[in-house]
Amino acid sequence: MEKWTKKTVETDFKNELVSGKLDYQVVNIETKGNEHFTQDYQLYTKSVVLSLVRGGKEVKFENLTRVWEYLRSERKFCEYIKENIEKYLKEL
Repeated sequence: MEKWTKKTVETDFKNELVSGKLDYQVVNIETKGNEHFTQDYQLYTKSVVLSLVRGGKEVKFENLTRVWEYLRSERKFCEYIKENIEKYLKEL
């Protein structure tokens, strides 16, 4: 999951990463200090979460729960991630 998400972000959104328009972070919720993410984003297992931040403040987030449906297809998984990131970028 992490590998395909990172690949999609770094391949399809390279310019957005470089410009700072998009930020990609991996967070281990078991690390001390990160426990709040479990509650903040209603997490119960590994997840991909999109967060829309404006003016330094999170205004919206989405847990992409359908990633589990596409774990057997890298193409479908990556398309799903890409489609949702594009949707969020349009809201900036």
